[in-house]
Amino acid sequence: MGRPTFFREFWKTVHIVLDQNMSLKVTHDIAESLQTGIESLPEIERAFVHCDYEFEHHPQDEHKAV
Repeated sequence: MGRPTFFREFWKTVHIVLDQNMSLKVTHDIAESLQTGIESLPEIERAFVHCDYEFEHHPQDEHKAV
């Protein structure tokens, strides 16, 4: 029997700030393109892109801490 293979694939969350006057379509296309690019990296299994229009608050204020 061979040695076990261990996979080290990661999930990545990215927060980006975009102009608040940008259309939803443009915002979506930017986020989707970024997600696809990140997920093309061999060590990334899944990427999540969170879009915001300001950077004054901290992501941990709106997401569950793990």
